[in-house]
Amino acid sequence: MMFYWDDWNRRHVRSHGVSREEAIFVVRRAQPPYPQDAGDGKFLVCGPTLAGRLVQVIFAFTSPDRMDYEQMSFDDILQLEKDAGPYVYVIHARDLTASEKGRLLKRRR
Repeated sequence: MMFYWDDWNRRHVRSHGVSREEAIFVVRRAQPPYPQDAGDGKFLVCGPTLAGRLVQVIFAFTSPDRMDYEQMSFDDILQLEKDAGPYVYVIHARDLTASEKGRLLKRRR
């Protein structure tokens, strides 16, 4: 699973106190009932980070022909595989609220 990061989603995720690595970790380790369809081609995943924080991530799939390479870092461009895809584009990531944490932990029991 490959991820597409541009200036916008890097800043947006960071503004909510979540690192790229944490968002990737949560998406890659999604367990049923996740990912859930969030409508409009978006998907929602909730789960723990490596450090145990409970995080919500919303993402969509995109393809290389829809990427804005001018908004990407050089390192991110080097990691792209032109024939791979679709890529995961993280739209939003944040810590779960107390009530969301309770529902998630209850569901896992």
